[in-house]
Amino acid sequence: MNKKYSVRLVRPCVEDPNKYIAESNFERAFSMKILCSILRELGVADLKCSEGLGVARFKLLDKSIMLYRRGRIDIRRIKSEQDAIETIENVKKMIKDAFI
Repeated sequence: MNKKYSVRLVRPCVEDPNKYIAESNFERAFSMKILCSILRELGVADLKCSEGLGVARFKLLDKSIMLYRRGRIDIRRIKSEQDAIETIENVKKMIKDAFI
């Protein structure tokens, strides 16, 4: 299988020890101003977005997502590497206009 993303399941999730925290990176960085605006317009759950700090945090389904200005993504409550890749693809579609 040709992998689109390099995903690391770094450690068991504190919230659910049967799941993991995954780390990966997008190919490009974000405009935090645009990213925060998109996430607000989408009305994502539990949004915390700081242009100054370069971090956005929100919930997507049962997962906690953190996006960092330089393109890093951390996802909590991941079941597997495939689950992480599918989540990354979904997030990428949501925020595609924020990439610079």
